[in-house]
Formats: sequence, structure tokens, C-alpha cells
Amino acid sequence: IGLDYGTNSARAVIVNANTGEEIATHVYPYKMGEAGILLDHKKPQLARQHPQEYFDALDECILKGFKKAKANDKKFSPKNVIGIGVDTTGSTPIPVNSEGMPLAMTKEFKKNINAMAWLWKDKTSHQVAETINRLGHENEPDYTLYSGKIYSAEWYFSKIGQIAIDAPEVYKASASFVEHCDLMPAYLVGEMNPKRIWRSACAAGHKAMFNMKWNGLPAQDFFSKLGRAIGIEDRLDDLSTKLYSSDRVKPADFKVGTLRKDLAEKYGMSANVAVAAGAFDAHMGAVGAGIKDGILTKIMGTSTCDMLIGDASSMETVVEGICGQVLGSIVPGKAGFEAGQSSAGDTFAWLRDFIIRAKKGIPDNKSLIASEKDKDAVYKYLTNEAKKYSPEELKMVALDYFNGVRTPDANPNARGAILGLNLLTKPGALFRTIVESVALGAFNIVERIRKYHLPVNQVIACGGLTKSDFVMQIHADVFGMEFKVAKSALTCSLGAGMFGAVAAGKYKTVEKAQEKMCSGYSKTYKPDMTKHEIYMKKFAEYLDARSKIDVISGRLLKI
Repeated sequence: IGLDYGTNSARAVIVNANTGEEIATHVYPYKMGEAGILLDHKKPQLARQHPQEYFDALDECILKGFKKAKANDKKFSPKNVIGIGVDTTGSTPIPVNSEGMPLAMTKEFKKNINAMAWLWKDKTSHQVAETINRLGHENEPDYTLYSGKIYSAEWYFSKIGQIAIDAPEVYKASASFVEHCDLMPAYLVGEMNPKRIWRSACAAGHKAMFNMKWNGLPAQDFFSKLGRAIGIEDRLDDLSTKLYSSDRVKPADFKVGTLRKDLAEKYGMSANVAVAAGAFDAHMGAVGAGIKDGILTKIMGTSTCDMLIGDASSMETVVEGICGQVLGSIVPGKAGFEAGQSSAGDTFAWLRDFIIRAKKGIPDNKSLIASEKDKDAVYKYLTNEAKKYSPEELKMVALDYFNGVRTPDANPNARGAILGLNLLTKPGALFRTIVESVALGAFNIVERIRKYHLPVNQVIACGGLTKSDFVMQIHADVFGMEFKVAKSALTCSLGAGMFGAVAAGKYKTVEKAQEKMCSGYSKTYKPDMTKHEIYMKKFAEYLDARSKIDVISGRLLKI
């Protein structure tokens, strides 16, 4: 079983470990907040989730998934399941008590927004992140070295620092802060003691500055300096006691234990089912899509995540401005490089929802309520109109930073911009320009990676945006490279299932699991090199615009 916890929903795939055949899938849309996200319209950078959703999703995905599996394959039995792998969004830390219970699920903190899971896209801690970067660069060693030398507001310690600022009562009550991808395997095996929970090498390395060059996590002295620098005096002086030791950090092929007895009985499974260590969705999605050396794997959804692997020696090439490089974060034993964009599908949805709000007369301060039919109709309209324009016809360029910049060079205060508007600009032209901007932003990441002589020889894409021929063709044209789309629509779940198979001993390595379980490709988009040349001219303007708009955005925030 591969369990994938996304931004707006959770899903499970029940997969044949011999062939990679997806026997059944089930999706659980989160029910709280707006599309599963707890928001505060006075704080646009706030994004939280209620942890109860994660456990509700687990039960439904497994039980209803089994029901579908039995309908699809009469020979299927829950007793035949050998392993479970789990991926989640990240960094999504959750304050927990000494029993590993999320504070939001206790009576005292059930309504406290700061006790919820701090979803990956929450950027309220941008000032803490800025301080971490300053202190990191002043420190020896520089703890941000393998985080692209820019620590993000989306990451673990930025959010913990913000909890200590905004909600000292939550910080004090927290025995630890557990990544979502670590909490679920712990729950499945019944080991919830924060000191004994196995922690993901992927999460620790990419989001918590974990590296064995400095014996794991940053030293307590660094956290004490951070507390004083962000104005909370000695509040972080005990942070190390709320964290974890280096021996608890493991890659995703590690078996954290077997399924606890009560859950085995509840689901009708064997208690001998192996549970693998967790990891982030994009990293397991890259494995599910078939990542190999030199292959850039793009997970394209509400945001994007770009994954690249190389041999262990490539860890010595420090790539500045990305989301970090971690040994074993994607494929155990391999260097894993992560980058991505904070907004992609979300940027398209911004324009879609803008139109729906105007059409329905929805006040700005009211939540958008629209059917999937309405949303799809607007997307169809925008796509059809956008296709009528050629790249050379549109004398426009946009910056895709509607949710800040993740990479290259993280900047949560960056803002989107559209240049070249005039009184004749129509919705189709606007949509095409925004799609082009996301593709140009993706290409900017590849150029940064190549600057450090890391090869990008092929691109494999997966995720919801790959359903759009229009979006994918523009990406191929901008990159000047073929884009292959993974056949499986659930590559994150499939990748998680592969790690579950390895943890169960079905395969010795995840590479062996990939050979048998990867589903191949459903479509290939070939680039139009004439359009590529035009896009390279737009790319130059895109880069120039970013250098100027970033400065203006910063000044606007100070007004």
C-alpha cells in the first residue's frame, strides 16, 4: 500500500508488488477549512491543517481501497498485503505532547490555530527564516550550506520559531515537533514516543539542516542565539530537548516496524505487515515516476517539486539557491537534489477563481464556493482562448511568484507581476502569459542546476498539471526538451508502495523495485525549437523583471 498525503486530499494505491499493477485507489478529500486548509484571510501567508484529518483519511483510504480492490480482483485479500509506505507534504511539522498526540487533538488546544499542523505552504515565519539565514552564514559551520544556503519560511525551524513567538503556550506544551511524514509511520507501528519516533532522512536533511558533517541537527547554541535574535530571549534555550538524535534518522527503505495489532484487526490485515520510514511526497513521487541519474523529475500540481539524483560524490558540489541536497533523501545511497516553485497550479487557479468570483458576485471577504463543473468550464474557456495566441504575438511576460519564490533563491516576500498589459488584453492572453511564466520559472531552476555542472538529460513529469496538453507543450517548448509524462496518475502513492515493498523484503533496493513496478510513460511532448528561441528572448526579460520587481515588492511590504 502506498499512502500519499497531499495538500487538499489523501490517497492510497494498492499495488501488485510483482508487476506494479495498480489494483485499486481511493482518494479522501480533506473536509475542514477551504479544500482542507485552515486559512486566515487577514494573514494570507497562513496555511494550517487539522491533524485529525490525517487519521480519518487513513481509515477511509485503506478500508474503501480494500473494498474496491476486492471488486477489481476477486483473488485480492487484505491478508496478502506485505508492506506500507507513506509520503506527505513537507515541511509540515506538528506540535505533539509526550505521548506523541498532536496538541490540536487535545481538549486544551483543539481550537488553537497554532497547535495545528503547519502546512508546507505556510510562510508566516518569513522573518524567522531571514534570521536563521543571517545567523547561519555567520556561524561555523554554516548550517544552511546544504539547504541551498537559503533557509526557507516553509521549513521546520522557521515554523518552530514562529510558534514560540506567536503561541508560547503551544511551544511550552510541545514535547516535540513531528513532521507529518514521521507521524503516520509512527502511528501505524504504535511507537508514538517522540524520543523514539523514527525520523525521515528526507525531512531532516532538506528542511531541518540535518547533516552528519556537524553531527546531525544544529547545536543548541545556535537555537539560543536564534531565540534572542527574534526577540523571545531564552524561550528556545530548551529546543534541543524537544528534537531528536541522529541515530533516529533513516532513509525511506528502512523498516520502522510492523503494523500494530489493533490496526491490523481493524483493517483485516496481518500484523506482520512492514511499515517503511516516511518521506516527502515529491521525493517518493520521483521514485514512482522512474527517476535515475541525469533525469529531472517534475511533480507538477498546486506547486512544483523538481528532483534530481546523482552518485554520493556529487554531494560535494554545493548548489546554491535550491531546496537542498541530502544523501539518501530520494534514493538511498544517492545524492538527492530538490528544487521547485511555490505556486504553479495555484497560480492558474487564482485567475480561474478571479473569473468565478466576478461571475457569481462573491464578495472578496467571503470564501469561494464553486462546483468542479464550474471550475472546469472556466479552465476550458481559458485554455481554448489562450491557444489562439502565439508566443511571439504576445508582447507580455509575467513573474510566477504569486506565493513567493521557493527556488532559485527562496524569497517569501516576492510577488507576482504581469508586464505588458494594455486595454486590449483579454483573458486568454492573460492565461497564456501566466502559463508561460510558470514554465519560464521552471526553466530558471534547470539553468541554476546546470550552472553547477549537474546533468539534466531528460525530463519526466507527473501530477495534476500533466493532464493539460496546453500546459505541457509550453513547458517542452520553453525547455527545448522532450517532456515525458509518467503513465501512473498516482506516482507519489506508487513510489510509497515501492518503499513499502523494499521494507517488507520483497526487493533489496528501491532500484530493483522500480524495474518491476514503474508503469512507464503515457505521452511525450516534443519541443518546437522555433518557439524555444522566442521563449529564450522572453526568459531574458523574465530574469531582468525579477531583479527589479523583487526590490519593489520588498519596499511595498514596508509601506
